[in-house]
Amino acid sequence: MKRVASKQPAARRSGVTLVELAASGVMLAVLLVLATRLVLAVDRQARLAERRTQASAVLQNLMEEATTRWQAASPEAVARLAAESSAPASLPDGALSAAVDEQDDPLPSRRVTLTLRWRDFPGAEPTQAALSGWVFRGEEAP
Repeated sequence: MKRVASKQPAARRSGVTLVELAASGVMLAVLLVLATRLVLAVDRQARLAERRTQASAVLQNLMEEATTRWQAASPEAVARLAAESSAPASLPDGALSAAVDEQDDPLPSRRVTLTLRWRDFPGAEPTQAALSGWVFRGEEAP
């Protein structure tokens, strides 16, 4: 029996060339680098938000303590409260400052301003959170 050669073109061999393999490796590497940067950026933003929330809670607690009574809002008492507070130690390079402004017009009042500053990372500009509260002189109990 004689075989007759067919005139069909030879089937192409399916497979991956080295160029395609190298290109897919480069794309995978770029994807991994971008994914890593994205995860780090999200982590950093979460850390910054957590520190701001922590600073806000600290300031609210200190303000509540400083504005409970007229005598508690004196400049000396507020300065002592700020100096004794361990709150700045919970934030990197934390510093707490307090100011009291006395006003007599139209009602005797004191404005207490607490400011908490910290650095999110070395070399960064300081971040700050501030809170102000007012205390009005009331009737003194006999």
